[in-house]
Amino acid sequence: MLSRSLEIRDRKLGEDHFLVAENLDLLAQINVARQRFDVAEAQLVRALSIRQQVLEPNHPDIGMSLLSIGRLYRAQGRSDEALIFLNRAESHFSESLGSDHYQVAATLEDLGLVLAGIQNWLAAESAFRRQLSILEKTVANEHLLIGAALNNLGWVLSDGLQNYDDGEAVLRRAVALFDQAER
Repeated sequence: MLSRSLEIRDRKLGEDHFLVAENLDLLAQINVARQRFDVAEAQLVRALSIRQQVLEPNHPDIGMSLLSIGRLYRAQGRSDEALIFLNRAESHFSESLGSDHYQVAATLEDLGLVLAGIQNWLAAESAFRRQLSILEKTVANEHLLIGAALNNLGWVLSDGLQNYDDGEAVLRRAVALFDQAER
């Protein structure tokens, strides 16, 4: 159905219309779920190209395209390429939405996971601390996103940096938040 919609939009609106980019993103998500990564990559790269042509340079949708490509590369274990796109997405969101925007925090989580995956523990810690700082400003203190950020930070501190005392304190805070959410 989405493929048919893409064909219609391509024909009626033109291949470089922003709604075509929207369809490409949706199709790419389906292809990622089906592990058709080459097809998804081509769709995401085309969507980014369209957005860069038709939108203002600081439009958040360009950041979303960068983030989607970074996440695709992360899912494939292509860490170096993922870092390039995730860093570009983080910079784009910081400039277009502000450095304390939720979308910056979401991108920092992806960055932290890639950095931890390549055992760049100090950079991962920095990403997760910044993510946590943003979330503490933008969502309720008992929000589960804060618990997830604490969990990631605690993991990096204890497993990665072997800073067990700080890691345990952060993980205890995460567990307390998760326990509170269950009540």
